[in-house]
Amino acid sequence: MPFLINIAAAMALERFSERAAVSEGVTSPHGAKKLARCSNELEREIFAGCRVVTGDGLRLRAGPSMKAEIMTNLPLGKLIVVLDSSERAWLLIEVDIEGDRIEGWVARRYTTKFR
Repeated sequence: MPFLINIAAAMALERFSERAAVSEGVTSPHGAKKLARCSNELEREIFAGCRVVTGDGLRLRAGPSMKAEIMTNLPLGKLIVVLDSSERAWLLIEVDIEGDRIEGWVARRYTTKFR
């Protein structure tokens, strides 16, 4: 059984890496939404806790507020991992930026779920 779990984890990581590479070429909100389309149930499960940035220059903030410090801007098409979605308008996320994992808050309306 551990062997099968390792295979599944490797496949999931490979799919995530492939999508991350493709996301760098996204140039429009429509392209970002297209990136979030899954071709099968396995992909939907792999990306269940992830979203795609649909707004260019989406601000990653230190807190769930427009007044919170801006930590960085996220590019259109960036893959993000949702850590907490309990706030109505905000998502606590983790994102990989140049090899560093950073946690912060983004406005939910500028992201889309994988479907």
